[in-house]
Amino acid sequence: MRANLGTAPSLRSRWLGQAMRRLREGRGMRLRYTAEQVGVESPAAGRFERGEELFGEDRIVALLDLYFVLDQAERHRLLSLARDAWKPPIVDAFDGGSRDPSFLDLLWLEQRAERIRCYSTALVPELLQTAAYAGAVLRADRPGAEGADVERKVSALAHRQAPLHSTAPVRLQAVLSECVLHRPVGAAQILNDQVRHLAQCHELSIVDLRALPVPVGYVPGMAGPFTVFDLPAPYPTVAVVPYLGGWLLLDGRDAAPYAAAFERLYAAAATSFPSIPV
Repeated sequence: MRANLGTAPSLRSRWLGQAMRRLREGRGMRLRYTAEQVGVESPAAGRFERGEELFGEDRIVALLDLYFVLDQAERHRLLSLARDAWKPPIVDAFDGGSRDPSFLDLLWLEQRAERIRCYSTALVPELLQTAAYAGAVLRADRPGAEGADVERKVSALAHRQAPLHSTAPVRLQAVLSECVLHRPVGAAQILNDQVRHLAQCHELSIVDLRALPVPVGYVPGMAGPFTVFDLPAPYPTVAVVPYLGGWLLLDGRDAAPYAAAFERLYAAAATSFPSIPV
């Protein structure tokens, strides 16, 4: 089984290809030789190592055997990554939804991260939104959307938020521009309930939440929203930057400026979540 991803490889497929290439080069094997051993053409093997094509699990196992990967933990990690490259966890909750590689990567990062650091300038981060707030945002973004479609997306969001409430919850830090806490979204009660929800999450240590007051002034990196994902080794840190057409994903050194910006914003923000009268 194979799948060509064209010119839009996912983060997962790129990382898998890079890992397999390092293993091949570590054994001093040529690409053409390994391609022959697993029954594919050299161009297909090259696309696989660039993350542009996916191989089925049988070929991944064959390559791991060929590269003498005997460590069971490493084999499990790479096979899990290969499975996630085909279909990230919880993707079934988004049946009929977006299949954009960057969105599927976002789902995977939310489920696999050890720590998530969010900075938001206009809206409450999706992982902390109430159902009513999320629904109001979706209806504003898509005025013609059917009610059933909005409800499906809101329900799917609850699946994304599940790691915050698991027995081993992900560590979530969030810095919100103070205006986020005052910006109306839908009916007034929706914002009131959302702010109460944020306060409860902060009090229950579900999130380490700070608000960035307006009088603080300019802090480098505050211009736009972003999220930083810290993953277990050996994966690098990833920064996700939203834009109107989707999400830009940056990893390793390219993500470092966002991680540094978050720490500046976190330090500049109030040390306690403000009490907002609602």
